[in-house]
Amino acid sequence: MSRVLICGLGMMAGAWVRCLALPQHTLIGYDRDPKVRQAALQEAWVDSTIDDLTQAPAVDVILLAMPVDGIIDALQQLQQMHLPPTTLVTDIGSVKAPVMAAAQPLIAQGVSFVGGHPMVGSEHSGWRSAQNVVLAGQPYFLVAPEATAKALPRLRHLLQGQPRFVPMTASAHDALMAQLSHAPHIAASALVNATQLSAAQLQLAAGGFRDTTRIAMADPAVWTAISESNRTALAKQVAAVQAELTHFQALLADGQRDELFAWFQQAHQRRQEVEEG
Repeated sequence: MSRVLICGLGMMAGAWVRCLALPQHTLIGYDRDPKVRQAALQEAWVDSTIDDLTQAPAVDVILLAMPVDGIIDALQQLQQMHLPPTTLVTDIGSVKAPVMAAAQPLIAQGVSFVGGHPMVGSEHSGWRSAQNVVLAGQPYFLVAPEATAKALPRLRHLLQGQPRFVPMTASAHDALMAQLSHAPHIAASALVNATQLSAAQLQLAAGGFRDTTRIAMADPAVWTAISESNRTALAKQVAAVQAELTHFQALLADGQRDELFAWFQQAHQRRQEVEEG
């Protein structure tokens, strides 16, 4: 039986824990919010909790499941704790380059760190929301430098729920996420912010507006941290989206019906590729 420290008791941590073979593990929970720690004990999300990361007991595995800035802070604290080299540390943040950079001093101490990112989620937050988030069969990105690559089989074995593991470099991951995850969230938020309607009028929205903007309801703190952490790749993709909108405006202004049709047809065909995969 192994002891697993879960840092950040939110939706993604809950989904990750559901991938474990739970009878084989003792779960220790840490969260900055005392109300979350209290709920974690009352609802048996974990077996015990701590209120100070630096006072954590000896464990076999540490999961960092906070927003990206919180993960970086936690890595800095872990560096001061002189963890034994047998400890496996991993994260599930959606930006990898700054996390991997922050983990380098820990890796230099001989601790195995593997960056991770399960490509799942929802607009909701909190551990209870994890019931609707399933990792099985979904992409789970793994980023590990050569020094800690030996820990990859251990992490794969730990996650018995069988996500689809995808090894990748940190820079390639962040560029991909800018297009597949981060820019779509910015676009959804921009659509909502650009809508000058009353609350009563917004209630009239049907599938188009609701489906396109659903993710704008996600935790603002999480998305502020993501945007700041992946600003270069995200800015590049936002510029690409802006260029497409500018192109569309030109086609609309010029009344170019055939070109408008081609523009929509291209999007239609590209979107079908998502479903066919």
